[in-house]
Amino acid sequence: MSQPAEDEPIELLLETSDDEEEAAGEQVIVDVEGRKRERSVETRRANAQNKRNGLSIAQKAALLDEYDRRASKRQKWSYASQGQWLESTYKLSFHVSKPVICKIHKSKDKIRAHAGTTIGTLTTAKMRPAKFPELEAKMSQWVAFQDATNASYGDSDILMKVKKLAAEMGIDVSGSSTGQCQFGQTWLRKFKKRHGINSIVMHGEAGSADHRGVLLAREVLPKILKDADPSDVYNMDETGLWYRQLPSKTLSKAIRKGVKKAKD
Repeated sequence: MSQPAEDEPIELLLETSDDEEEAAGEQVIVDVEGRKRERSVETRRANAQNKRNGLSIAQKAALLDEYDRRASKRQKWSYASQGQWLESTYKLSFHVSKPVICKIHKSKDKIRAHAGTTIGTLTTAKMRPAKFPELEAKMSQWVAFQDATNASYGDSDILMKVKKLAAEMGIDVSGSSTGQCQFGQTWLRKFKKRHGINSIVMHGEAGSADHRGVLLAREVLPKILKDADPSDVYNMDETGLWYRQLPSKTLSKAIRKGVKKAKD
């Protein structure tokens, strides 16, 4: 068999059968569809990541306050620097782009109005108004009063109070009427999220302290103890209840077993 010339195209060597072409075409279609599906999954993941990485209302309001503070001193602050300030101040794991900063400044009035009607640390990122703004404001005041007076309250207390206020305002609490709200667990969860209300443990006994008495004692005690020797001053705090109780810690060269604590 004669060999083809070097300058001749080797067409015969590249020929494929119809079955092979059809199989190759199907493979290409499968690959393209597979890549489309892969891109779709990546897009959904990116969108979900952006939602999780949204700035909170508190962070946006803090940026606006910092911008006004610098503007009052006639300091220039670029959008890129503002994004870097947010990232460093709140240790964000995502990048804050210039369009995001621009959007914050365009919505500054709404952001400040929304931040001014909330309690505590805001974790919400979207400004969704409450269905009953007047009722929401009264509930906000009630929660603020409970926190200011160091009172303990739970989910049942919030639901009981909102239903009582709603009844006084003529709002249907049964949820049977069209457009009305049933104040249940769904409303409670959203209300707590809007106002940054979380379940916490009240540590220590500082909330029971008589602060006025402490201030008075700081003025009177030094006068009473001015002639007493420091070695004669003994702290009698709670010893009226547990005066025989030994300390739970001690010095030792080996492991020692504890004893039952005296409660008299």
